[in-house]
Amino acid sequence: MDSIALEAPNGGVEVTPFWGPFRGKETHVVQHGRETLSIEMPDKVPDLDPSRYDYFSPRVCRLVLSGRTGMRGDWVLYQGVGGEVRPPDPDEVPDRTYLAYGTSITEGGYPSRTARRLGADVRNLATSGAAQAEPELADYVASVEWDVATLSLSVNMLGFAVEEFRERAAYMVNTAAGENPDRPVVAISHFTNQAALKEGLPEDEVRPKDATFREALRAVVEESPHGNVHHVAGTDLLTDVGGLSTDTTHPSPYGHVEIAERLAPRLDALL
Repeated sequence: MDSIALEAPNGGVEVTPFWGPFRGKETHVVQHGRETLSIEMPDKVPDLDPSRYDYFSPRVCRLVLSGRTGMRGDWVLYQGVGGEVRPPDPDEVPDRTYLAYGTSITEGGYPSRTARRLGADVRNLATSGAAQAEPELADYVASVEWDVATLSLSVNMLGFAVEEFRERAAYMVNTAAGENPDRPVVAISHFTNQAALKEGLPEDEVRPKDATFREALRAVVEESPHGNVHHVAGTDLLTDVGGLSTDTTHPSPYGHVEIAERLAPRLDALL
C-alpha cells in the first residue's frame, strides 16, 4: 500500500484517485493540518492491458482535487509520498500537453474533456473570479511546456476599460505565441451567457461590454504578428443556452460537454 501526505490550510479539500482513465471508488477529505492518505491500487487494475489505452496507463495514479466550492480553488500542500512508487514511464502518459487559462468556467469541466479527446495531459491554469491576464502570468504561460494553449479572455475583466483589456490580452496572447512559435495559441472570447436569453434584444443592449470585449479580442488576434495565434468565438463553442446553469453565466455539465466537443477538433486540427 502506498501513501501520500498532504496539507490543506483552508480545510475541506476532496482528493479522488484516478487509475489511468478510471475513477477510483474512494474519495478522501483532507482537513486542516497534515494528513497521510493510503492509496491502494484496485484489485482489477493490474490485470488491465496498458496497450489498450492511449491516454494514461491504468498503472498511473493521478489525484484530482476539489475544494469546498466544487472546483480547484482551495489549495493543498504536497508533503511527500511513501511506498513502492516511481514516476511514470514516457509510454504510460500522453505525449501531448494542453494548457488552458481562463476563469471559473475554465476551472470547470471542459479542459479535462477536451484533453481526453486530444489524448493529452491537461495543465489547467484557470483562476476562479480572478482571470485578469496579468503580465506575470502571461510570462509564466510562455515559459512552461505545452503543445497547445487556449487563453479564455476573460469575463472576469468586464470591470476593466476596454483599452486596458485589449492591452493585457495582447500581451498575454503575443507573449505566449512569441516564445513558442511552433505551438498553437488559441484566444477564446466570452462564452454564450445571459445575453442570449433576452429574446428579441441585441446583445449590445443587454450586456454591451460582452460584445465590445469579443470584438477587441478578435482584433488582438488579427493584429498579432505571430502566425501561430488563432481566434475562436466562445459563442461558437457554447451554442445551446440550455447548457447554462441557473446563474446564466457558468455552463452546466452539459454545457461543458458541448464546449469540449466543439473545441477538441479545432485544437486537433492545429496540432
